Amino acid sequence: LGYLSDRWFEQVRHACAEARRLGLEIWIYDEQDCPSGTVGRQLWKDPAYQQQTLSFARMTAGEAAADPSLVRAFPVGGLARPAPAASLPPGTEVLAFSAATLQSVDYLKREVCEAFMDRTHRRYAAALGEYFGSTITTVYTDDLNHLAIDIKPGSHPEIYTGALEAEFRREHGYSLLDNLAALVEALPGAYRIRIDYRKTLVRLFCANFVAPMSAWCRRHGVVLTGHLYGDEGPMAFEAVKYGDPMPFYEAEDIP
Repeated sequence: LGYLSDRWFEQVRHACAEARRLGLEIWIYDEQDCPSGTVGRQLWKDPAYQQQTLSFARMTAGEAAADPSLVRAFPVGGLARPAPAASLPPGTEVLAFSAATLQSVDYLKREVCEAFMDRTHRRYAAALGEYFGSTITTVYTDDLNHLAIDIKPGSHPEIYTGALEAEFRREHGYSLLDNLAALVEALPGAYRIRIDYRKTLVRLFCANFVAPMSAWCRRHGVVLTGHLYGDEGPMAFEAVKYGDPMPFYEAEDIP
């Protein structure tokens, strides 16, 4: 039928009318497929909405300096501090972090949530608003998470977004980018840096993506429920995918 096509809304309207006649409830599933937020896998085609990551690998300083997407390079002999790759001898081994994108959306950006709701929630309200709060009672969001790809421990890229450095520095008082090596190497103080990093990701995810959906649902007389991708565990998978489930559940009406 196509993502929220006219024919789709005709059929859902018929279902709502029948549900009202029979005294049944309708729940809206907010996506064509999971994870929610991609608008039937259309939204990430716009570079402004694509999920951003930091990939990392060991290479020579010469290779790192030639990478236009390089964010930070850390000499392997002194991982605690970054150094300009071009200032190092070309053969120096470095741990390099580079910007990359994935085929998903940036769940840390408010603009992505607004674009998702423009193309989904608000279209439902425009087409079927007369049923909201009575026949249509609930919106179900599915498999939300920070990182779209399936992961193996130690092999995944690190999640990023354009505002992350400024938000992290404001929240914790130091630079995330200058401490990226601690996210993937066992450095002194790495535990605290990783916790701070995950805390900021969770806060941005809930504030910029989950909370706006929750507020919209309440304004329109429906409740929000759903689940996170991998919320059945294991814990290491959960930590990478969405950090902490509880702030997400707090934003829902039916956790």
